Amino acid sequence: MNVQPFSIGTGNTVQLACTGTSASVTLSSAGAANNGLRVYNSGTVTAFIRATSGASTASVSTDMPIPPGIVEILSKGQADTITGITNGGSATLYLTPGEGT
Repeated sequence: MNVQPFSIGTGNTVQLACTGTSASVTLSSAGAANNGLRVYNSGTVTAFIRATSGASTASVSTDMPIPPGIVEILSKGQADTITGITNGGSATLYLTPGEGT
């Protein structure tokens, strides 16, 4: 099995402030071109995220949980927007586009 380390892409890291109300951030056009996304939850509560093209609303009952202090590497496909929410409290997510695992 060939494992490719995560390589930072051409887009900038963006921050997404998550609270009990759904919020979203658009990846830069360069970042949207990268297929992978490194997500770091620097908060103390779990955030729930959704990757879409354009506006959307995140949900704590259906979207992907990102526990506090965790880094996830995700394939975002053609998504250019990340939407997040918490079930109470706040969390800041750092989203870095790139490629690899």
